[in-house]
Amino acid sequence: MTGPEANPCIRACASLRKSLADRVFWIFVVLGWGTQWMVTDGLFQCFAIFDAELPGGLNLPQVSISLVGNSASAIPVIIWPILFYKHPPSERVYVGVAWAAAIAPAVIAFIAAVGWRVVVGNVAVIVESTVSAAILVGNFVYVAQLPMLAIYYIESCTAGVMLGSGLGSSFAGILGIIQESLQDSENASQNAFGPGPYMGVITVLAACSTVAWVYIWHEGIGRRPNPSKDNAAEDERDGKAEAACQGSTTTATPLIPVKAGGKTEHSKLIATPAGICDSYFVSVTLLGSIISIQTWGLTFLQFAAANASCTCDTADATNKRTFQLATALAFIAMPIGGLLSHLAPSYDLRVHTALVCLHILAFLFQTLAVAGAGVMTCSVAAQAIVILSNAMLRGVYQYLIALQYPMLARRYEGTPGNSERAVLLFGLITTWLIIVTTYISYALTETNVVSCPLH
Repeated sequence: MTGPEANPCIRACASLRKSLADRVFWIFVVLGWGTQWMVTDGLFQCFAIFDAELPGGLNLPQVSISLVGNSASAIPVIIWPILFYKHPPSERVYVGVAWAAAIAPAVIAFIAAVGWRVVVGNVAVIVESTVSAAILVGNFVYVAQLPMLAIYYIESCTAGVMLGSGLGSSFAGILGIIQESLQDSENASQNAFGPGPYMGVITVLAACSTVAWVYIWHEGIGRRPNPSKDNAAEDERDGKAEAACQGSTTTATPLIPVKAGGKTEHSKLIATPAGICDSYFVSVTLLGSIISIQTWGLTFLQFAAANASCTCDTADATNKRTFQLATALAFIAMPIGGLLSHLAPSYDLRVHTALVCLHILAFLFQTLAVAGAGVMTCSVAAQAIVILSNAMLRGVYQYLIALQYPMLARRYEGTPGNSERAVLLFGLITTWLIIVTTYISYALTETNVVSCPLH
């Protein structure tokens, strides 16, 4: 390629202009910010205040997320893919779950806004119950929403939802920065923009996603013209296999180019094996599992922030500021990762492997801070590294996970049912690894293997 088109910056700008004009893409962005992790992230952003004002202290995030949240979601999340693995769910089932995911977040956020102070028997019941419900919705993203999008909708819809997911977390982060800036410097436990108004704003934002899903469902926008299950039925009924394989002019651009007669062309059927447990599936799942565990499973940000800030006092202004900025900037990194998955997608496993190595490096910095290693304690540099490495974990995760579901869905769509099974199994494995490792996180904090030794 020669001329202006060869310049990657020009191509990126052209892609950005095209995306800005894509109404369907932006409607799915709105859908994504409320139906994924915004409510969970909003609650987590408030944990600096919860730690100081509710029973549990520094262990409260592990209690709420590991013990209560994942216990509530573990059974439904494992039953879903097992129930439908042999006979993948119909589109009607997916749509039913999508309706629940579109309505529930606004309801959960509203309950948290009005009742977060409720404590019964030394247990923060509203915080723990709303965190549980929000985690249940978030976990179903990986075994229901993302598989549905990968199977029935064009690739830009998945990218839009993941950008929206990142924006939802970004909204939580921006609100967190506002929350931190309004903090009473003389009494760090007091905050002019506390969890009540904070979660009230989250409620309004989540309601926007409900409206977006109503519009998507009513208008039928973003649909793939010939999802794999429909292709098989149409081919058998109408004898139009050749036309279905070639697709129409409205079919989304396939993910991977293949060579045919010395000429590069795109095909919807890409090296489709008889089964799904080949080296490609194992490689993608391994990479997805690593980033899932490091981003959401083995997370001890509150201890990393405490060690970097040189205090175990949850009400200390420096400690709270480090924790809130680390959380806020991570939430801002997420939409950047989601947007890049749309503007500059890579489906090359070598690129994915390199990014996972970068992810591992960021995780090692976090681990050093949690362990209280000398270079990661009691310094402004340590606080900066904790903040930046946490942002790196979230941004890289968002970029990669937005691409891995469509990669698997298209890889196996030539055999009826395999595409659905691939994304369901991928979602099951990564989600359950998150759940198991958060239980491990809880055990490590409860046994004081992970603790704050500073005095």
